[in-house]
Amino acid sequence: MGHVRMLRVDYPQNWGRLRELDFGRLAKFKREKYCCNMEWLPGTLGSEGGGHLVTFDTPHFAKAPLLEDMDLLREYLPHAESQAITVIAYLNLHWYSYEFAEEHPGWEQVLRDGRPYGRVRPLYGNGTTMCPNSPWREWAFKLIEEAMRTGIKGVFLDGPAVYPGCCYCEHCRKLFEERTGREPPEWGDWESPLWREFVKFRSETMVRFLRDARKAAKRVREDGVVFINSGAWPNWEVPRDVRELAPYQDFSGAEAFFHLGVEVDPYFQLRTGKYLRASGRPSVVFVHHAQGVWHYLPLQGDEMRLALAQTLASGSNTWTALINGELLEREEAWGPVRDVLKVADEHPEAFEGLEPYAPVGIYVSSETAFFYRSRESGVYRRVQAEAEEDLVAKGGAGARISELSEQKATSDALARGEAYGVFSMLTHSRIPNRFVLGPDFRDLQVLFLPNAACLGWEEKDRIRKFVRDGGAVVASFEAGRYGPEGEPAEDDFFGEFLGVEEVHGTFPLEVREEYIRLRQGFGSFRPGDLVPRPTYCLKVVPSGDTDVLASFLEVTGQHYAPLKGESPYPALIVRSYGKGKVAYLPALFGEFYRRYRDGTVERFVVEVIRALLDGELQVEVEGPSSVVCEVYRKEGTWVVHLVNCGGDMKRPVDLVPATGVKVRFEDPGVKKVRALVAGRELAIAGGLVEVPRIDVYEVLMAG
Repeated sequence: MGHVRMLRVDYPQNWGRLRELDFGRLAKFKREKYCCNMEWLPGTLGSEGGGHLVTFDTPHFAKAPLLEDMDLLREYLPHAESQAITVIAYLNLHWYSYEFAEEHPGWEQVLRDGRPYGRVRPLYGNGTTMCPNSPWREWAFKLIEEAMRTGIKGVFLDGPAVYPGCCYCEHCRKLFEERTGREPPEWGDWESPLWREFVKFRSETMVRFLRDARKAAKRVREDGVVFINSGAWPNWEVPRDVRELAPYQDFSGAEAFFHLGVEVDPYFQLRTGKYLRASGRPSVVFVHHAQGVWHYLPLQGDEMRLALAQTLASGSNTWTALINGELLEREEAWGPVRDVLKVADEHPEAFEGLEPYAPVGIYVSSETAFFYRSRESGVYRRVQAEAEEDLVAKGGAGARISELSEQKATSDALARGEAYGVFSMLTHSRIPNRFVLGPDFRDLQVLFLPNAACLGWEEKDRIRKFVRDGGAVVASFEAGRYGPEGEPAEDDFFGEFLGVEEVHGTFPLEVREEYIRLRQGFGSFRPGDLVPRPTYCLKVVPSGDTDVLASFLEVTGQHYAPLKGESPYPALIVRSYGKGKVAYLPALFGEFYRRYRDGTVERFVVEVIRALLDGELQVEVEGPSSVVCEVYRKEGTWVVHLVNCGGDMKRPVDLVPATGVKVRFEDPGVKKVRALVAGRELAIAGGLVEVPRIDVYEVLMAG
């Protein structure tokens, strides 16, 4: 299919506006100004609980009244095809009116107390949602078939979703009882094996629905496209796991929307795209062209440019949505989109058939996301950043967390924060990396297990084999300490593989004046150098065959106090294992970095990884660290994506152009380098290339 640039345009203020549009002119405009080659047309309404109202002619479903006799899909299709735009339908499968629900009793998702979810927590302020195990599923499959009969290429399914606290409807109860012989358990009993079965049941509900939805589409068109919102990270509460969904969809897609007033991860779209790409399906990152939840205003220009550039650099396809279709022809809307996407439109060879150059892998454990609940009671306190103001020290560890549901939420945040933080450290330091969702360790030199706590026997065996054969592993905190359903592991992965004989609990949760001291120098560190101690640290006793490179200092316990001596507990141990190496970090360095962005912690972790790499990186970047680098290979050619993430001190960001960027190629076969955005050849000498000013994005092709 090639590289895809998707576009969705809605008119929620007045869906009848669609009857007034010049489809031929608009299709041409979208192709030229938005570089669109795949358009999502509304097959059902995506607002006001209109998931049951269709935009095309069919005797089986109610038509959106404002469209009158218009058949949107069939009437627009020839105009799109004349512009080489593939058409798919957006089907809203999660948001319905209360009137529709009342016409179909027994279809709604139900909480444990018997109340429908959407009556207790109205969707978007007004509406409800249906259960994918109820007869609604057959209604949805019929809708998919009818949409496909209009001649479109495929469907995007915006839902369903199994919502928090759901589902306890009669249909789910029956299926769960058939599976287990028991009624569904109380919500959130993380100590109950039956609850873990219910967690799996909810996730499998989504997989079964997508599998059967795909069959429905394929019954009409064998080459039809089907995909769903797969989530930007594995999630048990609204269950979505791209690893499990991937076999039944043609794209792996997820939202990475910008929101005002929320801390925005600087690499949000990049991380989302790389996570989705690891599923093995073509990936697509969804970006609203909206100012957060102010949907009728376009996203600020540089935020849109940055989001699209990061998406392209991740190796993903793009998706832009204008919820306010009246903005479509304004340059403030289309200008930032075209600024970035025109290079992909004009040079598809730089975006298709790419293999990532990534000697470092970041392991994503879905089981950890679903089932991890640390048994270390010391992690369960509320923590605030320490600060000094008006001669008063504020923050630190607070009240204990005792509720199981809150403990699970804390564990989820620690596991996710560790993975996100490790990704951010590697990206900021420009260490080429990729996410690993399964057994695909090919071309990796180092595999990072960022608190991948819940691992199965087969996973652990693959990891051991990777190291025995000469690879290296860096593991943090409780990696491998639990089984795949969150139970304490019965094997000796901690001892036999990581080199830990005992765990003596955790250090007190402090975010002040606590340190790690280097025992041995490595990289840019010298013996005796200090590193801030992460908030969450285990006290571990190393086995005799390990090399202790750094130790935690004894607890200081207050500001400005003299430092105490070394504790008996290491902060970094390294050991040989077969032909390879294992480095163990008994702390959440990534989680700490994500919170505090401490440069010394970043350098410490990155130096550990660099020490384990086999030789020099094949492509390295010199210049402002705000410039992100993603590297790919294609038939002997290096493709280097450079994204300028540097801006003023606020979000939404105004980007500051990056200058003085140089790229070094170790490959002696690189003789020519072309900058695609700048549109010119670059001089290369001794493998070094100076890149022209980067406003937002540049792509180099070198060979």
